[in-house]
Order: sequence, then C-alpha cells, then structure tokens
Amino acid sequence: MSGIIQPTSENVRIQSPAKLSDLESVLWKEHPVLQTMDAMQVLINGVSAT
Repeated sequence: MSGIIQPTSENVRIQSPAKLSDLESVLWKEHPVLQTMDAMQVLINGVSAT
C-alpha cells in the first residue's frame, strides 16, 4: 500500500455489523488506485482478515 498511496496504514471506522467487502468499498472510494493492486493485507482489530 505504501508504494501506491502516501500512508502506510489507515484506521477506518465502519458501522457494525460489517463485512470485509464493506471495508473494501470505503477504501476503494477514498483511494481508487488500490483497485489496481494484486493483493492487500487487511487487519481487523489488529488481526489479519482471511
């Protein structure tokens, strides 16, 4: 992510209940270039999402 957008990490608040796709939608809206990445690691509450 740091090679594509400036921040190396970002905290995002989304309304519960939420799915990983809800988070992706928020991130892609704020950073459209992320849609070009082959892979992205997402941590939810500090734990890697699968």
